[in-house]
Amino acid sequence: MDEKRIIRAFISSILASQSPSPSVAQWWKALENPHGHNGFKSGTVSHSGTGKNDRFLSHGRKLTRLAVQAIISTSIRAKTNPLPTDPNGGLYLVLTSSDIFVEGLCQSICGFHYFTFPSIVGYTFPFAWLGVDAMISVIGHELAELATNFLHNGWYGGHDPNFQTEVGDLCEGQYGRRGGGAYVGEILTDATGAANNLNDYHQNFLVQWIYSHVGHRCVGPN
Repeated sequence: MDEKRIIRAFISSILASQSPSPSVAQWWKALENPHGHNGFKSGTVSHSGTGKNDRFLSHGRKLTRLAVQAIISTSIRAKTNPLPTDPNGGLYLVLTSSDIFVEGLCQSICGFHYFTFPSIVGYTFPFAWLGVDAMISVIGHELAELATNFLHNGWYGGHDPNFQTEVGDLCEGQYGRRGGGAYVGEILTDATGAANNLNDYHQNFLVQWIYSHVGHRCVGPN
């Protein structure tokens, strides 16, 4: 699928420091803090691993949040080509197509991240679910929040741990300088007129800015 190629290109671009500016690597580095977000350093994400298709819809077309965890469990226990398990250094992205209904899909959210329960998966892993139609900006949003609030015990705005406002939430809808309110900010367009604000050598992306709790503002490279 073309979506998979684009997603892999985006994740690979996170550490592609030689990409032309404004780059995905520069956007990701904005998360870095000399003291770390709960120990986070921007080099933490290194590469995308293998993927697995659940083409037979092992958990049906209507999924709860717990069912998303069950999909991870099924995938790591599969008899053929199981996903690897690395409790000390991995995370899972669960992507669903437009014909799959997930509890709360783009009603209150278009993606979420959490950690798996040992009673369901057997391990505690960070993971994120996204509808594939949401694509790169929401993937970036959730990866940034996973990195800074790994097990929901890292950095977030506000004082109530039950209602956390994270680094992506605080800048949702802002994609460039002077953005705010209904204005997304200054962005670029390619030869076809498609909007973008980040580069890789072979692909352009449109990704929201993220909040720096060091600078107390939304930041991005464009």
